[in-house]
Amino acid sequence: MHNRGFTVVELVITIAVVAILAGITAAGYSIVQSDTAKSTLEYDLQAAATAMEQERNFSGSFPSSLPTSYSQSKNSTLTVMSASTTSFCIRGVSTVDTKLTMRFRKTENEPRVGNC
Repeated sequence: MHNRGFTVVELVITIAVVAILAGITAAGYSIVQSDTAKSTLEYDLQAAATAMEQERNFSGSFPSSLPTSYSQSKNSTLTVMSASTTSFCIRGVSTVDTKLTMRFRKTENEPRVGNC
């Protein structure tokens, strides 16, 4: 007489393999989401810095708040932390990954991780 079906050992091994694959997939998704949040924040900071430069070319100094020509995305919150006639610093926080904070200083000319 032949028993049909799986043994308990076979079922436990199958469940363990599926659990391991699910864990790997979840970790990979988290990394991709974090990378996307960083790229989006960098882009938003760069766009805001360009708008700040345009405003300075028009008025002679950097504005103390984000120019109206800049349209903020829903994935980041940007704040002008300091501005003068020659320099500015914008702080950005990702709304997707709230632990991610970046800055754009006029003197650095690119977004960097950290505060102003």
